[in-house]
Amino acid sequence: MLESKNKQEPWTVESVKVLADKLPSFLNIDIDALRDQWRLYQLENIADGIMKDKSGTIRHIDRYRRDVLATVASDGCTLKYDSMGVFVKSHLVITHGNSDVEIFSEWTFTKLLKGLL
Repeated sequence: MLESKNKQEPWTVESVKVLADKLPSFLNIDIDALRDQWRLYQLENIADGIMKDKSGTIRHIDRYRRDVLATVASDGCTLKYDSMGVFVKSHLVITHGNSDVEIFSEWTFTKLLKGLL
C-alpha cells in the first residue's frame, strides 16, 4: 500500500482507516490524523531520489518506505508522517512475528485493499 505505484490510488485512504481500526488499541493511533497524513502523502511530490535509484530503477519498498517516513515537517524538527510511521511499523511487526500470521495477513490485506472483505 505504501509502494510508490499505489500512492495516488483513491482506495488507499479508506484501506488505511480499515486496517488502522484492526490494530490493537494500545497503539493509540489517531485515525483522523493518519488519514490526513495519508492524503498529504498522496499530494506530496516525492523526489525521484526517493522513488528511484541512480540507474532510474524504482527502489525497493523498504528503502522507499524508510525514506518517506523519515521526511521532516516544515518546522525542521518533527516527522511529517509520524502517524503513518506508527501504522506501517505496527503492521510490519504483526505480520513478521509469525509465519502463519504473515501468510494470512498477505491474503487479508490483499482482500481488504481490493474491497472484497
